[in-house]
Amino acid sequence: MVLSQIKAGDDELLAGASLFRSKRLKGLIFLGGCFDYTQKQADMLDIPFVCCTYTNDFGSLDPESYSSISIDDQTEARRAVKYLIDHGHRKIAVLLDSKTDSSISELRYRGYIEALEEAGIVPDPDLVEEVTYYDMAAAYEGTRRLLERRPDLTAIFIIADSMAIAAMKALHEAGRSVPDDCSIIAIDGIEMSLYTIPTLTTLIQSREEMGREAVKALVNVIEGKGGHCHLRFDTILRPGGTVADVKA
Repeated sequence: MVLSQIKAGDDELLAGASLFRSKRLKGLIFLGGCFDYTQKQADMLDIPFVCCTYTNDFGSLDPESYSSISIDDQTEARRAVKYLIDHGHRKIAVLLDSKTDSSISELRYRGYIEALEEAGIVPDPDLVEEVTYYDMAAAYEGTRRLLERRPDLTAIFIIADSMAIAAMKALHEAGRSVPDDCSIIAIDGIEMSLYTIPTLTTLIQSREEMGREAVKALVNVIEGKGGHCHLRFDTILRPGGTVADVKA
C-alpha cells in the first residue's frame, strides 16, 4: 500500500499517473477530487481507480471505467434544509463556496433550492452567501455579511461542518444565540463538531464504511471478481443542539 498526499488545487489524476508509473501500482483510490473529469484526463491512468467521497456528476467519464463511493450531496442537502423547514423556518440562508463550482458546493446548493421550492418557499438571492473558499475565516466573514444584509434570517444551512463552527462564532459575536435566535445545520460529521456549544446539528457521512467499500470495490476489479460500481450512502442525522423551532 502506498499513501500519497497532494496540495489543494493540484491535479490528482496527474499525481496518480505519476505514482502508477513509479510504484507499479495495480489500482488507486482517490480520497476527494474533482467532479468533472473528462475521459481524456482519465485515460492517463491505465489501472482501475475509485473516487471515494465524490462522484463525476459534472464530468464525462464512462461509468464502466471507474468506481465511486459517496453520499448523494444534492439529496442530503435537501434533507438538511427540509429539517429546518420542518422546524418552522422559512427565512433560511445558505453559506457555501460557490453556486457554480461544478463540485460539492453546487450540488448542495441545488439541494437547498429544491427543499425550498418543494415547501413553496421562493428562493431569495439575498439569503445566499458565497465565500469562494472552504475556509473557516471566509465562513466567519460570510456569516457577518449575511447578518448585516439579512438580520431577519432565522436559520442557516452550511455546506460543511468546519464552516458552521466559524459561523457560530460570528453569530455569538453579533449577539445572536444558537439556536434560539438562529438555527444551524451542516453536513459532514467531523470530530471537531462534537465539541461546539451547543453540539452542531449535522448529517454525518459514514467515512469508515465508505472507505471499506472503496477498498472492496477496487480489489474486486483488480481480481476480476466484478466490474466497477457506484455506491451512494445515506447520511446519519445527529440532532445536536443547534436547531430549534422558529419563534412565533
